[in-house]
Amino acid sequence: MKNIAFLTTCIFILISCDPIYNTSFEIENKTNDTISLIFYSNDSIALEKKIAPSNSHLLFQDKGMSGSPTRISLDSNDSIFVSKKEKIIKFYRDSNSMNDIYVPSNWSEVRLKKYNYEYTYSFSENDFK
Repeated sequence: MKNIAFLTTCIFILISCDPIYNTSFEIENKTNDTISLIFYSNDSIALEKKIAPSNSHLLFQDKGMSGSPTRISLDSNDSIFVSKKEKIIKFYRDSNSMNDIYVPSNWSEVRLKKYNYEYTYSFSENDFK
């Protein structure tokens, strides 16, 4: 019984030593128009719609976890539609191009503090030509 208590205490101490990382993911709209992002599940059901006014930042996800900084994960989304002026302009499907919202390296990374990271994906007028 003492061994179990000792082992449990040791595991708790080791687990609690991991720092807590705060990570935020933002969409930056550098265009002159409002854009909408519509996220679809694997069964083609719209999960959510995010609206980014012109020349603004939109908080996309905000996570806090222990261990190491997280990367953006869009695995629960089958596809993402980006519309401008109610017309679908861009369509993303899990890693279908190099300049893709699904590819973590396409998100810019800023380390704000020791355990605080911010990732931003930007849309500009060039993305919609």
